[in-house]
Amino acid sequence: MLHKTNWLIIFVLLLGIVACTPAGSEPEVSPTDEAAEQAAPEALPAAEQALAGYLGVDPESLELEKIEDAEWSDGCLGLGGPDESCLAVITPGYAITFTVDGESYTVRTDLEGTQARVEEAAVAAPVGEIPPMAVEAARDALAGELGVDLSAVELVDFEQQEWSDSCLGLGGAAESCAAVVTPGYAVNFTVDGQSYTVRTALDGTQARVEGAVVEAPVGDERPPAVEAARDALAGELGVDLSSVEVVSFEQQDWSDSCLGLGGPAEICAAVITPGWQVMLMVDGQEYEVRTDFEGEQVRIADENAGEPAGELPDPDLEGAAVFFQRSGGLTGELLTVRIYADGTIERAMGEPSPDLPVETAVVDPAVVETLMTELEEAGYFGLERTYLPEDTCCDRYLYLVSVQGDESVQTVEALEATEAAPAALWDSVALIEAVINEAFSS
Repeated sequence: MLHKTNWLIIFVLLLGIVACTPAGSEPEVSPTDEAAEQAAPEALPAAEQALAGYLGVDPESLELEKIEDAEWSDGCLGLGGPDESCLAVITPGYAITFTVDGESYTVRTDLEGTQARVEEAAVAAPVGEIPPMAVEAARDALAGELGVDLSAVELVDFEQQEWSDSCLGLGGAAESCAAVVTPGYAVNFTVDGQSYTVRTALDGTQARVEGAVVEAPVGDERPPAVEAARDALAGELGVDLSSVEVVSFEQQDWSDSCLGLGGPAEICAAVITPGWQVMLMVDGQEYEVRTDFEGEQVRIADENAGEPAGELPDPDLEGAAVFFQRSGGLTGELLTVRIYADGTIERAMGEPSPDLPVETAVVDPAVVETLMTELEEAGYFGLERTYLPEDTCCDRYLYLVSVQGDESVQTVEALEATEAAPAALWDSVALIEAVINEAFSS
C-alpha cells in the first residue's frame, strides 16, 4: 500500500508540473502509426474546416501532409489569446499539417475535434495606427446597422484584440465559426452621444457590431421562429394574431434546453440551445418570447425573467462522488460523466436517453479520494451556485458540476470565460477533467 501511495504522490506532482507548463513551451508531439482517417476520424474534418475558414479557401484544396499525436499544455491547445481563460489541464489531441499552394500549415485539435486552432493564426496584430480599411469597415458596418449617415459616426478609440473564432466571437446560431484565434480590433464609436463597439478582422474584411439586434423585416424575410413566437403569444393572451406586432428579434444562445425558462419541476439538459429572443407588442405592452432556432419550442418570458437565465436544476448524482456535465463549444455536444468512490468512471456523449451508450473506465479508488481532497483545497465548496454572464454568446462551454461533500452536495453552474468566475472554479474543473482524460486515454 505504501508503494502505491508513493507512486500516486509522484503521479500527482508530475501532473501538476505538466499542467502548469506555460502555453509557449514545446508540446509533446509524436507521429501516429495509423492511417489518417483512422487516426483522427473526428479531428481531421474539424482541422480542415478551421484551416479552410482561416485561409478563405475550399477545403478540397487542402493536401494532408501528416497527423501526429500531441499533448497540449492547456484547454486552449497552447494557443489561447490574451483575453481567454484556458484550463491548466493536459489536453490530448493531434497536430495535423496540411499543404496549401506549397505552404505548410499546422492545425492543433483535441481528440474529438471539438477544438481546432491554426498555429499561424495566433500571431500578434501589428502595432501602430489602425489600418484605414479596418476603421472604415467598422464605420460602414455601424452606419448601416443604425441607418445613419457616415458623418454621424464619430471614432473614439480602438484596441487590438484576438477574437476567439473566425466570426469574431459574434457568430449567430446558424453560422459555422471556425475555432481559430482571429487577430483584429475593437473599435469604439459614438453616435448622438450613444457608445457602440464594432469588432473587425485585421484587414477589415469582417466587421460586426456588438449587441446588434435585427429589426423586424416584413413578410417571408422573418425566420419561422418569429411567427411561432407570434402564434404562442396570441394564444397565451387570447387575442387575434393581427394584433401581435413584431418589434425586433435577435439570435441568442440559451443556457439550457428549456431556453433558460424551465420551471422548478422541469429537468432541463445543460446544453447551449441556439435560438431567438423575439420582442413583441400587443396594445402598447411589450413581451419577450424565447424560441429555439427552428421555432419548435416557444416560451414566453414573464416579467420577472431576466438575464442571465435561471439556474439549472441540481443533477442526480446516482450515488456518484462527482457529477460533471459540459455542453456547448463549437459542436454543442453534451458530455456527462459520473465519478464513483470505488474508482468507476462513466462517460456518455449526447442527450440523455435509455439507449445512450455509456463508456466505463476504472481507476484506483485512491485517485478519486485524492481528487476530493484537491477539490476541497482548491476552494470548490466555497463557490457560488451560478456564474453566468449577461452575454452568453458564443461557442463557449457550459459546465454543470456537482460534488458530494461531507455533509451536503455542492452544485456549480458556469459558462466558460465568465469574468466573475473565480480561479477556484476553473482550477476545480481542471482537476476533474484531468482525472477523466487520464482514465479514458489509457
